[in-house]
Amino acid sequence: MKKVLVIDDEADMAAALKESLKRFGFDPMVYHDAADALSELNLNDFSLIVTDMKMPKMSGLEFLKEVRDRNIFVPVIVVTGYGTVENAVDAMKLGATDYIIKPFSFEVLRKVIERLLPSGDSDIVAESAAMKNIMSVMKEGKRRGCHEAGGNRLHHQTVFLRGAQEGYRAPAPVRRQRYRR
Repeated sequence: MKKVLVIDDEADMAAALKESLKRFGFDPMVYHDAADALSELNLNDFSLIVTDMKMPKMSGLEFLKEVRDRNIFVPVIVVTGYGTVENAVDAMKLGATDYIIKPFSFEVLRKVIERLLPSGDSDIVAESAAMKNIMSVMKEGKRRGCHEAGGNRLHHQTVFLRGAQEGYRAPAPVRRQRYRR
């Protein structure tokens, strides 16, 4: 059963989220204070985090920023009764996976969760053409015995992808020359 962390200062809303998540087949844990959740929990243990935006002590956005600063990349759904375009943009910039405005039906929540956490045993939550290419090179390398396809080609693609993310291209490979004595 996948674990879901729910953070909401409103007891009624937290209880409703908890019951709905149980019906959807999840194991929810509720906290009413984001700062307490940060200090007491290993957030990597959760498959999903649902947090309210406006809370005393630490807001949902401050919580989200702290989660991402700790390099925790669990999907986070921000739920708020103060929905504005600016709030939604801020949440997405900080790394929120989705943004739901209160009041909402729990069917909406279920659809968002199904999109974020596909059912089944797969750990894949998203696909990209670049990763498919890398995986095909790796499979081809295993099939051929690792030296023919997987070696340098995979390394150069990885360097190129890393460079593309940072805004530059990887340098051309340097040929090794043999020296005679």
